[in-house]
Amino acid sequence: MRLVALVLASAAVPLAAQPRRAAPARIAVVDIRVLLDSAPAYRDAETAFALEATKARALVAEAADSLKRAVDAFSRESEAMSPARREATLLVLRAREITFEDMVRQLEVLGETRRRELRQPAEAQVQAAIAAVRRREGFTVVLDRATVGLLDADEAADVTSQVLAELRRARPAP
Repeated sequence: MRLVALVLASAAVPLAAQPRRAAPARIAVVDIRVLLDSAPAYRDAETAFALEATKARALVAEAADSLKRAVDAFSRESEAMSPARREATLLVLRAREITFEDMVRQLEVLGETRRRELRQPAEAQVQAAIAAVRRREGFTVVLDRATVGLLDADEAADVTSQVLAELRRARPAP
């Protein structure tokens, strides 16, 4: 009897109070590499970074050569040095080596930070174009083919060309 009363009570709940079913998710995919490679700002950022990285590599090479010359000079002259002078020179060389290693690590960190800074405007443009297509076409989510490890998808789900068109529309005239 209690079961019947429970069923009748749940049937009396108005439709508005019953939970609504969510609309089915609409999923689209893009190839983010194609989008970024097609963005002139991204290519410009990569070119600028390559130039800066070349300068940094030259700086590292110059510092490495200087350290090598100091080690070579020590090797040639160490036999003629007193033990105290030899020990002091070794300590100075070790300090220079540590400084060099620290410089290389700092340049690597600065390089990655700089690369992100240079890429950020282009990535923001691509993200805005993806968002515009997602909203316009009514997609719930847009996924990157490579990042999610997409195994199989209908080609109609790929909106890369639509996002490219959106990027071209959003690009200011030269």
